[in-house]
Amino acid sequence: MSLLFDISPEEPEKSKKPRRAKKQEPPPAPAQSVSYEPETILGQSDGHFTCHNPKCQATYFDILDDYRSQWLIACAFCGWQQHVPAVEGVLAPSDDFVFFEGICSGMTLAQASRTENGEAYIRWCASKHKSDAVREACQKWISSIGYPATHRSEPCSS
Repeated sequence: MSLLFDISPEEPEKSKKPRRAKKQEPPPAPAQSVSYEPETILGQSDGHFTCHNPKCQATYFDILDDYRSQWLIACAFCGWQQHVPAVEGVLAPSDDFVFFEGICSGMTLAQASRTENGEAYIRWCASKHKSDAVREACQKWISSIGYPATHRSEPCSS
C-alpha cells in the first residue's frame, strides 16, 4: 500500500483529540451574613386589639409605625403584623415633623438636614413649599437652630 506521505515511526499518531483543561469551578462563596436591625418600637398597646393569628389571640402589641392615623402593630408573642386605626392617647405626641413627599420623604427635619442637600431643601420648603404646614414646620425648625430663613447665593459684602 502506498501512502502519499509516509509516517515515520518516531511521530506519534494524531488519532486522539487534544486534551483541554477542564474548567475549574470557583470555590464556594462564604455564606453572607445577614445583618438584622430590630425595628424601633414606638410604644405598646395592651387590650385595644386582638391578634389575627388564630393560634395566638393575644392582646399585647408593639407599635412599629404611625402613619396618617394608622398603626403597624406586631404581636408581642407571635410576631404577626397588622395595620389598625390609631388609638388616641396611647402614644405620646411627637414634636418631630416628618416629610411625607419629596426628596426627603419619611425623614424628620433633623435627618433631612444631615443629607447632602438637606439644609438647602429645608430652606426652600420654608419659603416656597405649597403646603402651609410644611412651610411653618421648616420655618420653626430653622429658627430653633439659628439658621437664617433665607439663603443668599452671593457672598455677604462687608
